[in-house]
Amino acid sequence: MALDYPAKKLWVYLSDDGGADIMLYAMRKACSFAKVWLLYCRKYGVRTRCPNACFSMEKEEDDGLIRRAEFWDEREKVKVLLCPV
Repeated sequence: MALDYPAKKLWVYLSDDGGADIMLYAMRKACSFAKVWLLYCRKYGVRTRCPNACFSMEKEEDDGLIRRAEFWDEREKVKVLLCPV
């Protein structure tokens, strides 16, 4: 997910022996997570691709970038969506 590579030129092939339904479930969860998380990271220039590190960041530790209020509002929405408690 941290690759900065043109999406139209990147293909990922996953091979599974069909032994467990949980593998398909895990891949679907990972795909839905990546769709939200990567768009968020690209939109705001988030360099730390680890959600736990990003969500533990305080307003004073802004990853070297000046963040608008919009960033902090959307960060909370994404945090709730990706890391439900």
